[in-house]
Formats: sequence, C-alpha cells, structure tokens
Amino acid sequence: MKKSLCMLLMTFFAALLFADTYPVKPGEKIMFLGDSITHSSYYTGLLQLMLDSRGVPGTNVMNSGIAGGKTTGGLRRIQHDVIDRNPDRVFILFGMNDVGRGELYRTDSPENFKQRKAGLDKFSENLKKIIRRLEKEKITPVLMTPTAYDQYQKDGKSDRCNEPGLSDIAQIVRATAKEENLDLIELHPFMTDALKKHPEMRLCGNDLVHPTATGHTLMTALIAEQIGLAGSVAEVTVGKDGKTVSKFAEISELQITPGKISFRYAPERMAVALTGKFADVEKIYPFSEKFNREILKITSLAEGSYKLYANGAELGSFTAADFAKGIDLSRLDTPNRKRAEKAFNAVKEIRSINSTLRYLEQCRQIAFGSKFFTGTPDPKNFDAVTETLEKWRESYGPKWPYREYYGNVIDSYRKNAPKEAEYFDALENTRIQLEKDTRPEAYIITVEKIR
Repeated sequence: MKKSLCMLLMTFFAALLFADTYPVKPGEKIMFLGDSITHSSYYTGLLQLMLDSRGVPGTNVMNSGIAGGKTTGGLRRIQHDVIDRNPDRVFILFGMNDVGRGELYRTDSPENFKQRKAGLDKFSENLKKIIRRLEKEKITPVLMTPTAYDQYQKDGKSDRCNEPGLSDIAQIVRATAKEENLDLIELHPFMTDALKKHPEMRLCGNDLVHPTATGHTLMTALIAEQIGLAGSVAEVTVGKDGKTVSKFAEISELQITPGKISFRYAPERMAVALTGKFADVEKIYPFSEKFNREILKITSLAEGSYKLYANGAELGSFTAADFAKGIDLSRLDTPNRKRAEKAFNAVKEIRSINSTLRYLEQCRQIAFGSKFFTGTPDPKNFDAVTETLEKWRESYGPKWPYREYYGNVIDSYRKNAPKEAEYFDALENTRIQLEKDTRPEAYIITVEKIR
C-alpha cells in the first residue's frame, strides 16, 4: 500500500503545474477556510508543528472551518472571519457539504442529474466569488481538492454514495486553479487511493466523512509536501582527516582519538515525533522518509562495532559500515527526540482551543442565516445571536433528531462567547510556546569503539 501511494505521489508531483511553488515565508499567516473537516481538525495544528520544527520563524496557521460549512457560508463570513484576521494566504477546502449524500448520487434520474448540476454550478460560482474577494484584499488564495468520502468499507456501512460528487468537485477545483493561475493542493486522489487500498486503516471515522488522527496526519503530509516542506532535518558527514560536511546543522569541538570521535552537534531543525494513531500514517505514507531524516555519517571508522552516545547517554551500538551508510538520529532517543515528543502535545491543545472558537462562529452563522434574525449581523452582538439561536432551535420542534446536539452547541456559545478574547490569547500563547519547544538543542555526540 505504501509503495502504491508513493508511486501515485511521484507521478502526480512530477506533473503538478503550480502557479508559483515556494515554501512558507517567515512570519506568514496561513488560514484554512472550510467545513467541519477543518473546524475540529488536527491537520492545522500538525502543520503548525511541522513549520515550527522546520525552523520557519513566526508562522501562524489559522483555522476558519465551520461544521456543516459550504462555499455559500464561507462567502457570507469572509469579511469578519477571514479578511479581518489578516491572513497572507488562504487555503480553501470545501466540497463535502456542497454535494449531497445518499439518493442524489446513488440513483440516476433526470431530477437527480438536475440537482447535481445545480449544486456543482453553485459551488463553482461561490468558489470564484471567494477568490475575487481575497484577491481584492491582496490575500493569496490556494485551492484544495476535497478529502474523500469513505464508501469503500467492507462492513456494509458504505451505502451513502457521495464520492462521485466529490470527484466532480475536485475537477472543478482543478479547472478553476488552472483558469485563475492559482496554486493547487491535491488531497482527493491520494486519500481516495488510500481508502480503496487500505480500508482497514479507517482513515475516516464511523460517519465515513471526518478523517481520523491518521487521516489528518496524511492530510498534513500531503499539504506539507506540496508547499515545499519535504526534505531532511539535518545531514552531517565526518570524513577522513576530520573534514566535515553539514546541512541544517553545525559541527564544532571535533575531537578524534584512536577508537573515539566526539563533537558538538547543533541542528537547526527538529524531527516531528508522531505518536499513537498519528504514527500509523507510516503504514501508507513514508512520513519519516519524507520529513524526518536526520542523518549522521562517519566514513573514517576502522572496521568493528561502536557505541553511539548523546551527552553521555547511550543511544545504541552500530558497525563502522552502519556509520558509513548513515545513522538516522531521528529514530533514536536523543535529547531532541524528547523535546519533539513534548512539542507534539501542543497539537491536541491547538485543536481543543480552535474547536471552541469555531463553535462560536458556527453559532453566529446559524443565527445570521436564520429567518429569525433581524438587524445587521454583528459578531459581537451576543444577545441577538443567543435569542435567535433559541428561536431557530425551537422552530424544529421537540422531536428534531439534532435538538440535543444543537442545544449543547448553543450552551457552549452562552458559556464561551464572553471569553472569546481569552481563548484567542490562549491559542496565541500555545503557538508561541510551540515555536520555543521546537527549537532543537545542541548536544555532544560521541562514537566509541567497543573493545
């Protein structure tokens, strides 16, 4: 499976025609505009972690997803929820809710064909309007093909056909990117391929829509690779006569004695330590190979076995041939591995804070789009939003299946809206701390022959 996805990636990336491919700039503010896949996402926090670990200073990955979101809603909230937050680039990821699920695509009929076309036409129209609004404000749009709907499960749950509509959406996104000369991030073909060939991985949850932790990690990797973040963490070679060659690292205090080499190793970047279900992405995508390689080569060692130490702590035993080929430090228990594991905790914290903030915006959008709302939409008008939400929920009656869910959402709005500024401060503090936690520390590497 990993091989098949790798081949698909290589074939696709060889043919990609980006308008202007470049890595993320220091201090750049990147926003993801989308639906629930972004709303409570891991992928935005994971991308922040990868940028910080790569040593790109001051970047800010911002979340503008809303549960149930469509391009229509994205356009409606684009001023206060996107433009007013001053992003430099906005990655647009819609589609899952813009096309119907179930009978609309499962059954071919003249009426269904008509409804499909109407939905796709509306998506295309709204997407172009979003692009125009962003470009008017000198904000760079980046288009993304949608994630896949997991109708490939073998346990009988995959009867709600949606994938044909998403394939049509992906085609519209590609055509629009080409027409508008915009960068394009491809998710749909790769995630579809993974779902088909590895259904047991459960890249989407039980609803077949929302990516799991593994699915979000795959999304992050695909985005990171396509914006230019792939490559080694560091590469160091110690050769004959003490000659050193290094990339993304500094070597100093080199000492060579019979049977022993030591030096101060100061990497500029740090590997990402995926844990738990996040690490399962390695089964279908070569994450470590693409992003985490931290290679130490020593080509001047006499034949035999050697112990490798970091600040005096043993990391393992290797042969001279192993060192000549290259030892991947990212796979060992180095001081920076411990730092990376600690830094990874911020991903969950970012998701938690963002989720709370996005529910506030979801409530505002429900209120502003409701027939019960009067006056001018104002995100700061707490009382008007709360009153409208209650009328909106009650209008569906006591037997509405989503009554309890939206009751909880509204209760969350009442509780958290007055503290919205505090949540934004907490999010910023978490981001700043993450940038500090991903700064690698220098340490002494010692290689000593086993007697």
